[in-house]
Amino acid sequence: MKSGLDSYFMGPLKKAKAGFVIEQSASIGLMGAQQIMGSVIRNMIGRMEAPQLLSVCGSIREFMV
Repeated sequence: MKSGLDSYFMGPLKKAKAGFVIEQSASIGLMGAQQIMGSVIRNMIGRMEAPQLLSVCGSIREFMV
């Protein structure tokens, strides 16, 4: 999750040479978003049954290829 968010948000900021303060502000915001997303994802996955988990795993594999 981290590398995807980094490439989507931080990469363009670095290319634009937005500056240290803006990059640090964005980095702090992304860390908060990652923590929230992580807890939500763990909660959802914990409630899924086997067929649902297999479907999610299949989607994750598609991203990795």
